[in-house]
Amino acid sequence: SPRIAFPPPSHRPHSPPYRYNPMAGELRAEPLPMVTGGFLCEEMGLGKTVEMCSLILANPYSAAASASGRAVVSHGANGPSPQATRASLVVVPVVLLEQWKSEISKCVGDQLTVHVHHGHDATERRPNRDLSCFIEADVVLTTYEALRMEAPYPWVHRALLKMHWWRVVLDESQRVPRPAGAASAMTAIAKACSELSRTHSWCMSGTPVGSVVDDLLGQLIFLGVEPYCSRWDPSGI
Repeated sequence: SPRIAFPPPSHRPHSPPYRYNPMAGELRAEPLPMVTGGFLCEEMGLGKTVEMCSLILANPYSAAASASGRAVVSHGANGPSPQATRASLVVVPVVLLEQWKSEISKCVGDQLTVHVHHGHDATERRPNRDLSCFIEADVVLTTYEALRMEAPYPWVHRALLKMHWWRVVLDESQRVPRPAGAASAMTAIAKACSELSRTHSWCMSGTPVGSVVDDLLGQLIFLGVEPYCSRWDPSGI
């Protein structure tokens, strides 16, 4: 039978290396972006809050790592670059806000400085608002409701967008569903979460998937997991 002759390696045309992405079933010429963070999923009562407090203490702010943060969000050519802070921003349902404050105090005492951002006060949306409370804190607690209330305003009135957070944590992250249209309040929250400039992204939930696996899409977009985040067009919301 005839034999197929291949040219020696020195005579083969040069081609760039390709990388296989098993999640997408595709070959890519460029490397996949590094995802720093992930899912923290356990049943209620097994200590997710304690584990996140431990992570905040174990992996403190690094200026070098923050400067090369993955999810640096641009707010247009006329918008300033977000100001770096060592703080971890934790977004929680309203009913869990006091519980988080209590758990942090119980777990780490005064090792972490905590600031609560309610977002509903007009003084918190002033364009020239003092941001020192975010810069000096180790943990900033806010709520999904605060993000929803601030979402209609331009970025100059949204203090949380003016910071580059060392870490953003979404507690009960199943509240960030797949984008479902401009009229959806939860879609507005998903978009607001994706707009937060950050180095590390974490989703905490005891039930990350509701009725269908598509419920994960909003969380995967927030985490920056390819190919899902690159195929999502935020302008369509």
